[in-house]
Amino acid sequence: MIRRPPRSTLSSSSAASDVYKRQLCAIRSLTVGGWSGLNRSLLSMLCPRSKLSSVMGVSSAGYTCSSSLLGPWVFALVVHSSSSQRAGFLAPLLLLCVGAVLFLGVDFEAGVQEVQQVDDKVLVDHLKQLWGIGETPPPGTY
Repeated sequence: MIRRPPRSTLSSSSAASDVYKRQLCAIRSLTVGGWSGLNRSLLSMLCPRSKLSSVMGVSSAGYTCSSSLLGPWVFALVVHSSSSQRAGFLAPLLLLCVGAVLFLGVDFEAGVQEVQQVDDKVLVDHLKQLWGIGETPPPGTY
């Protein structure tokens, strides 16, 4: 039989602390997952189709760097300076809130219209090149 400390202890391995950590991790994972999905869908709406794969690649690399470097670095910095793991869990959520405020300043309707215009121009240029429309024939050929 495994002996566990009572729930009232302040030990980091106590059952109450484990439940608290699981709850915070679940809330954070749901929040980060939602923001990640929102980020990718909005990027796909605001990016011309001809550049979509490269933009998504850069976005994925940036997300990987921020989630594997920036998040743990901010967590460690806050825990070190405040000596509180609770504050450490809330610090990355603060970064997500800053991102939400930045999203509020983006005019998505204007961005989608601009992307549609760019996509239409790229499609027309591609079809002209494919069919040879608008090209002047070399001199002496009719």
